[in-house]
Amino acid sequence: MILKSFSYKLSKLYELMGWEQIYRYDDWGYTENMWSIDTELAVQLGLISKESPDCYSLNKELRPELRPTQKKTLTAIYEAFGCDEFSSDMFIATLNYSVSYTYASLHKLTLLRLLDQNIDENGNRYRLVVTPEEKPECFEPAA
Repeated sequence: MILKSFSYKLSKLYELMGWEQIYRYDDWGYTENMWSIDTELAVQLGLISKESPDCYSLNKELRPELRPTQKKTLTAIYEAFGCDEFSSDMFIATLNYSVSYTYASLHKLTLLRLLDQNIDENGNRYRLVVTPEEKPECFEPAA
């Protein structure tokens, strides 16, 4: 919910006011903790880029930034499932990740639009929408 309101505010600022930068001390109504969490996620999603500790620029195009652990997870998914559909249970059983890590990872990778999520009577199903050939920057380099 916080991200939706934050990204909505960013899009409205850019669209209506022509703002290209946001500053920590603008009257956003955020606590310090909310600001840190939301800006970190917005940077990771590629909505904004950090210019300085107190200033961010709005990106005109999404430029997601993946953490090394996310690249490792995407590589493991590709090696285990390719571009085939898989469930969170298959993810846990095949890759031996914890339940909490699994759900957090699948959620963030879906937000980053690197995974497609399909919900049916059997639950959530996921599928990679990128490959190492198309977007090598999203995967760990081959050893």
